[in-house]
Amino acid sequence: MSGIPHEFFTVETLSTFGGLVLFVSLVTTLLKTPVKERWGDWAVRPLAILIALLTELFVTATRGVLNLESVGLAVVNAVLVALAASGSHEYISDPLAQKKRPQDFNLLDNGKRIP
Repeated sequence: MSGIPHEFFTVETLSTFGGLVLFVSLVTTLLKTPVKERWGDWAVRPLAILIALLTELFVTATRGVLNLESVGLAVVNAVLVALAASGSHEYISDPLAQKKRPQDFNLLDNGKRIP
């Protein structure tokens, strides 16, 4: 009977784009608060890339194909996965968020607003 999954993250799951995005999103969400407290907001995106890269390298090494080509592809894929994970996080956590645009900041030059 294959109705209920008994293993959620396997090497096969982590070798798919969706599985890797889900894993990176979960781990980044768990580590985000302590990272922000210690290093600030800027450190969360590099953290997501690092988690994605380490996971990609783990999957590649587990499959026994760790070479220069696979490491290079792991770096590129890690960036794509981290972008997808952070985008999905923002979409799910606060889909109606209004981002500040440069013209929304109060930038003054000699008492005049900069266009």
